[in-house]
Amino acid sequence: PNNWIWAGTYDGEVVYSSDNGNTWNKDSLTNDIIWSIATNSLNHVFAGSMNSRIYRTTDLGVTWQLVCSTTLGIWDIVIDDQNNIYVTSWTKRLISTDNGNSWITLGGGPEIHNMDLDKYHQFYSGSLGRRSLDNCTTWTYIGPSSDVHSFAFVDSLVFAGTSDGVFLYDPLYQP
Repeated sequence: PNNWIWAGTYDGEVVYSSDNGNTWNKDSLTNDIIWSIATNSLNHVFAGSMNSRIYRTTDLGVTWQLVCSTTLGIWDIVIDDQNNIYVTSWTKRLISTDNGNSWITLGGGPEIHNMDLDKYHQFYSGSLGRRSLDNCTTWTYIGPSSDVHSFAFVDSLVFAGTSDGVFLYDPLYQP
C-alpha cells in the first residue's frame, strides 16, 4: 500500500516498513545497488539501480521483474499522478506511460542526479537547480549555483536544500 515506506541500500537490498518505520523487513530484491524507489497509485513499486536496471514489483516485493536495462546508472525515479514514470540516468531521461512495460529515451540533456515533481507538474533537478516544464525534454537553469540535494514545495514556492544552505525560488516573482 502507498503508506508503506521503502528504502534501497547500498549493499544491495530493499527493505520496507508497513508500520511507519517501527519495524523493517527485507524483501526479495537483493544483490543490486538500489539508488531510487518510487510507488504508483496501483501499489506497484519501481526500484532503480546504479547497475543500470529498473525493477518492478506488483505484489509488494514478493517478486521483482526487470522492466528496463540501460547503459547508465539509474539516479532517480519520479511517478506523476497519472502513473507516468520518469527516470533520470545521467544525461538521459527514460519515460514510461504504461506501468514500465515500454520506455522511451530522451538524450542529450544535462546531467541530472535527482528529480522532484511539484503539484503543477514541473520537474526540478539538483544539478545546479534546473527546471523542466515539458516532461523532462528541456531543462532551464533557475539556480542556485551550488548542487541541490533536495527540494520542498509550498504552493508555487520552491525551496532548494544545498550544502550552502536553503534557497527560495518563486516562479511568480518578476523583478
